[in-house]
Amino acid sequence: ILHSKSLTGTFVTDSYRGKTKAKKKIWSKWADFTKRQQTLITSAEYLLQASKTGNSEDLETAFEALTDNCSGCHRRYKQIF
Repeated sequence: ILHSKSLTGTFVTDSYRGKTKAKKKIWSKWADFTKRQQTLITSAEYLLQASKTGNSEDLETAFEALTDNCSGCHRRYKQIF
């Protein structure tokens, strides 16, 4: 959860320069990017709560939601090569 909450601060204006895999469109789509970060935080919190229930179905659902959020953002905003 802490990592999720700290992500926005790591993307400062023009930080796509130098060694990075961040796509430039992060800054032109900043509202979407930060909305996705908020969804990631919510998903991480849900996973934490699900881990405390002992219910494997809840845990699996929460884990899938978290990984879907991660990969969705990476597909849009991270260069693969």
